Amino acid sequence: MPDFWQNTRMVLVRRRNPTRSWRDPAVRHETLEELIRAVAGAQDAGGLRSVVARRFQALADCDAVWFLDLDRSGEVFEAVRFERGQPGSGSGGIRCRADGPLATWLRLNETPLVYPGQSGIESYLDLEERRQLEEQHIRACLPIFMVGTLRAIIMLESDARSWELSPALGEFLMVCGRHAGLAYENIERHEAEVGDIKTAAQARRLAIAGQLVSMLAHEIRNPLSIVRSSIQIVRDSDEGWDKRHMLLTDAIEETDRISETIATFLSLNRPATLREEVVDVVELLEGAVRVMGSVAGGQGVEIRMLNEFPALRVSGDRDELRQVFVNVLLNAIQAIDNAGTIDIRTSLFDEPRRDGTGHRTMILVSVSDSGPGISHDVIETMFEPFVSTKSSGSGLGLAICSQIVGRHGGRMSARNEQGRGATVSVSLPLKTGHDGDDSPR
Repeated sequence: MPDFWQNTRMVLVRRRNPTRSWRDPAVRHETLEELIRAVAGAQDAGGLRSVVARRFQALADCDAVWFLDLDRSGEVFEAVRFERGQPGSGSGGIRCRADGPLATWLRLNETPLVYPGQSGIESYLDLEERRQLEEQHIRACLPIFMVGTLRAIIMLESDARSWELSPALGEFLMVCGRHAGLAYENIERHEAEVGDIKTAAQARRLAIAGQLVSMLAHEIRNPLSIVRSSIQIVRDSDEGWDKRHMLLTDAIEETDRISETIATFLSLNRPATLREEVVDVVELLEGAVRVMGSVAGGQGVEIRMLNEFPALRVSGDRDELRQVFVNVLLNAIQAIDNAGTIDIRTSLFDEPRRDGTGHRTMILVSVSDSGPGISHDVIETMFEPFVSTKSSGSGLGLAICSQIVGRHGGRMSARNEQGRGATVSVSLPLKTGHDGDDSPR
């Protein structure tokens, strides 16, 4: 073959099979950067072990890597055997005591332990440790530290007689191990924080459940006592029918009260499905004023509609929105000790859409009362379950209202007015032009 083709073939072969050694400083730097990126991307401790084992096996050119992790008790290092980053056969074949000679040597020296051959090491290790290392063809052990504590041990397996861990490679692997330890520390800190959040959330759910059960029991027990007493009197009394009829009527009313209480509690977990139709907010407000007019008049409270729009349409569930406005008005009436006024105002404003596509027009309904205002320790949480300013309140009314408004794409808020009561606001999306004319008329 002509020299030209021989030379060309040699060049092609060299390019197809590049030989780059970890001894090259550029290769070491590149390898370390790759390891740092890989361990930074690990989502959990298991993923980190897999990444580190794969990188260490490639660098050391060994048969497998054993990753020994400290167990929950902190007394034993338990092993998983990796081949090319995947858990392989033989896992669990090595267990190392945290206070044993092997772990103690690594903790004190902070350097790789080479076995066999390292001066005096065979006599230092105990019989069980030597047996495990020999049976699994372990040739080197490297410590992984976290905040100065031996947290893991990496063991390199090879049954090739010629395999050895040079001091230079051992030093480089220790550098890699320090980065792995930092990543391990960050993952454990993150997992601990997630665990704390989950624990706190679980405790909160249990506390709410306890409050719910206690309140439900209280709300049901009282009317049940009345029902039982009424029935017992009707059965045993010699009173005339009028008296018995009154007692039975009381029993029916208390039974209805139990049913309403259960319905209220169940509504907290109502599925987010709406019977949507075009609803006029102004019409709903006028209806709520009519319903609550007698209650307000009985307390000397005047309700004033300060509305400049003949109609303000939204897409939503008429009954649910009516419940919101009736509840807000009832709370405003109950907030006024004696005679006073309640002003209902409507307005429009624009806000960015939640999906970032332009703006949307919102209806703002503000209900202001002339009461004493809302205490500062309540106003920030008054739309959460079980928060109430009334001694006899369940603390569920406004929470349910806020949930309803949220399902309609709106929100509720409250503020104290300077020198005059409080204002509760309800905002709802004005019916958009895509569904018809969205202009108020």
